[in-house]
Amino acid sequence: MTDILVGMGIATFISLMLTPAVRELGKRSGFLDTPHHRKMHREPIPRTGGIAIFLATLFPLILMLPLTRETQGLFCGLTILAVLGIVDDARGLSASTKAPFQALAAWMLVVFGGVKVMYLDVPGVDVLHLPEWFSNIFTILCVVAVINAVNLIDGLDGLAGGIASIVFGSVLVLAVSIGATFLAVTCAIFLGAILGFLWFNRHPATVFMGDTGSMLLGLAMAYVTIKVVFVQPHSISTWVPVSLLALPVFDTVWAILRRLLQGKSPMAPDRSHVHHRLVRIGFSHAGAVHTLWGVALLLCVQAVLLAGNGQALGALTVTTVAVFYLMIRWMQTSSLRTVRARTVLRERLRRNSDR
Repeated sequence: MTDILVGMGIATFISLMLTPAVRELGKRSGFLDTPHHRKMHREPIPRTGGIAIFLATLFPLILMLPLTRETQGLFCGLTILAVLGIVDDARGLSASTKAPFQALAAWMLVVFGGVKVMYLDVPGVDVLHLPEWFSNIFTILCVVAVINAVNLIDGLDGLAGGIASIVFGSVLVLAVSIGATFLAVTCAIFLGAILGFLWFNRHPATVFMGDTGSMLLGLAMAYVTIKVVFVQPHSISTWVPVSLLALPVFDTVWAILRRLLQGKSPMAPDRSHVHHRLVRIGFSHAGAVHTLWGVALLLCVQAVLLAGNGQALGALTVTTVAVFYLMIRWMQTSSLRTVRARTVLRERLRRNSDR
């Protein structure tokens, strides 16, 4: 427990100290997120917070974790994404340009580091063991998917950081429960780094994490959620990562399907993510963030409480996501009907006044 508190404390302190510094660096160097039709903010905001998150996690990780192939793979993956993210935040890179480097970072974690999905809990099949070649490919695809899912949900002040904090906190609880000390320390370090950054990223944010931060958190979240399942094989269900990451993954799948049905590229940006929809329905900026934090917390609590019961957790996760989706659709429909009714009423009043 001492190592967990020390790791979190060091990471939080470094993050609190570095975030204002990299914020000023962003202002002076022009690393600014400028407002446009897809953005929710109205003033240019530095997007260099990911640098602070990277440094606040890297130093404690190197200091407190043993230098194994697994940790080397994690460090290399984080570094690749940090460099990629800095270039992306400075110049803007296309999804096709970033994909090979994201795959390389995932390869370092999965193939070099040995962190992979070795089996799946499939209802009706019990346990489906994966051949090594398929395990490598499947896990790399999952890691890249999570990297991009976290990147896509980073659309409101504090949203991605808050969800990441909930996920790392949940895995920390699970890791402690099974005696996975190094994994618990890793989660604590990432949690501390994010909490320090969130002090400046809460609404109204004075700094953004940028693609640097969101991609780093995506890789780290994929790592800890996969790792906690296979520390003690068959003690924790492979449905746990699905439930922990359900919200950002659900939003990404929803976005891709929506774009394909509209005849657009699945990578085409838009303002129809779940957080955009909540704001359009009438939620305030903070209200939308807190609502999504609540959904993420519910999913993570389910994962912690039902970690050993894959069938129950899978059914509950699917049900929770489906109910949330249907609620948003219902609220959108109700909001649209209200707008139409108001429009008709205004038109009638205008006609009556013209008579």
